[in-house]
Amino acid sequence: MADFDLRSLHENEVVLHFGGRLNEVDAFTFSNALIAFGEAIQEINRQLNPETKISVSIDGVGGGSFRAKIKTSSKFLGSLFKNLPSTVAGSLILSVLGNTIYGMAFPSQDNITITDNEVIIQNGSDRIIVPRNTYGATQKLTNPNAVKAHIGRAFAAMDEDPSISDFGLLAELTSHIPPAIIPRETFGQIAAAKDGAEPENDGRRFKDHEHAILTIVKAVFQRGNRKWEFVWNDHKISAPIKDEEFFTKLANREVLFGQGDQLDVTLRAYQVFDDINDVWINEYFEVIKVFDIRHRGKQGKLPD
Repeated sequence: MADFDLRSLHENEVVLHFGGRLNEVDAFTFSNALIAFGEAIQEINRQLNPETKISVSIDGVGGGSFRAKIKTSSKFLGSLFKNLPSTVAGSLILSVLGNTIYGMAFPSQDNITITDNEVIIQNGSDRIIVPRNTYGATQKLTNPNAVKAHIGRAFAAMDEDPSISDFGLLAELTSHIPPAIIPRETFGQIAAAKDGAEPENDGRRFKDHEHAILTIVKAVFQRGNRKWEFVWNDHKISAPIKDEEFFTKLANREVLFGQGDQLDVTLRAYQVFDDINDVWINEYFEVIKVFDIRHRGKQGKLPD
């Protein structure tokens, strides 16, 4: 029997352990997994307490296949955490992340035991031990599928890297291999959540606009979560591009474009329901897939 004990996490940091062959670090896997986990943390914070802004940073890199220490800090506090120090708020966000990851890895929960301070979730012969406030916060996520989609993208990146054999959470960079790890054969199961789903009646959803035409106003050439600026349906919007294949072609100079050119994309709009006016309102956008580039006066397809 193995225990996945989230009580051991520090107040505002967690170490992501990627097990495997020592010293084989694929930069592409490393960056994409960390970006996706960072986005999951931001999404958790956005849902639990949108008045609080969380910054996420990499504090150190250690051994294993690779390890990264993730630290959070609050820029200002809002309703849910207004009586708590910022490090406790960060701890709760990271605990919710860990609880969601292990819940995705081991979805068959035989029984749940709730005490004054913790919740013990039985999964066959394994147990997930969660601080009670973490369990309660996880239940309050308004759109857990959005969080799972980011986590799914992290595990999809790891699943494509054969050098990674397992994954786990640690308190310290120098800690031993986690006593309870998520084996590689589970990566695909978690990665299946990367496309997300539209939950019902929770006040949040996302809507994909296939072959949306975006006019480029400002481009960002680095991979990551920095936002490009576009004009879409006569409205100016900002959105990061999540299509890694597009950035690979951009780096190889297979893609050329200029200001005023257009992208043919799948545009994902994350929406929140305004119950006063009975309408869905766009909250933020992501470009999921880039199909073609339309230059001024002519159309140019992305190379195969």
